[in-house]
Amino acid sequence: MQDPLGQTQSRRHLALWFVALLIAAAISGIAYAVFASYEYAPWFSRELSRFLNSNEVAVFGGGAVALAIIIAVIFYRVGAFSRTLGPTQGWGDPGKTGAGGASGPAPRVSAAFGRGDEGEASRIPIVMQRDRRACTGDLVLGARMLYFVCYSDKSLAKANAGKIAASQLGLLGALIHAIVASKGKKRAQEQLQQKRQEYSAFSLEEQVSRNSYGLSLAPREITLFSSTSLGGTHIEAGGKKYPLIEFDRGRLPVIAEWCKRHNVETKGF
Repeated sequence: MQDPLGQTQSRRHLALWFVALLIAAAISGIAYAVFASYEYAPWFSRELSRFLNSNEVAVFGGGAVALAIIIAVIFYRVGAFSRTLGPTQGWGDPGKTGAGGASGPAPRVSAAFGRGDEGEASRIPIVMQRDRRACTGDLVLGARMLYFVCYSDKSLAKANAGKIAASQLGLLGALIHAIVASKGKKRAQEQLQQKRQEYSAFSLEEQVSRNSYGLSLAPREITLFSSTSLGGTHIEAGGKKYPLIEFDRGRLPVIAEWCKRHNVETKGF
């Protein structure tokens, strides 16, 4: 399937159904525990108690299955548990297999998306942390420079607010967050595409300068490009760290090749 940016999406069906079943089982378990605790209470209907005791498997087991199906349908409709395989429209590599691996040639961006650069360049969508801000943009691997073109930024607290709220509400909170975040992500993607089209009229240097969180680094300025399970992915340059807080690890081979070509030290690739 494709998202509003024309990017190919891969649905993780197993994970989707596992989470749907887990949530449904938890809700069904809570319902059964409540019934077991109050079935002999004076206010509890004797008829309902007898019915539930006689049909425990059908009511609680069948209810869990039905609820799991409903939750899975919601996940499918909101686009949860999907990942980008390869953006089109010049932004990525259709041959890529997604996070954790890549295949085919490195993606290229034509000069129309960055006039004034040293030729064609690979672009990788990322979210970079800069000065306690979550900055959404493209990491551009140019022939002689590394650029970060920033299209938008917001506070880290605001960016993580939904995840924090979901963690406080448990499985139900995770479900609500998935639905809300998916709709918000669709709007954000549409706005991001508009920004990309707007920026395409400028050279790469001008694209970088249009936002104060843009960045341009010569290979000699980069002391390390690291991507480890414990330390995450970040760039070290000029005594500073630039964490990539959202990033498709399937694009690491593209970055590794660029670093090798420019004698930039890497770790964890």
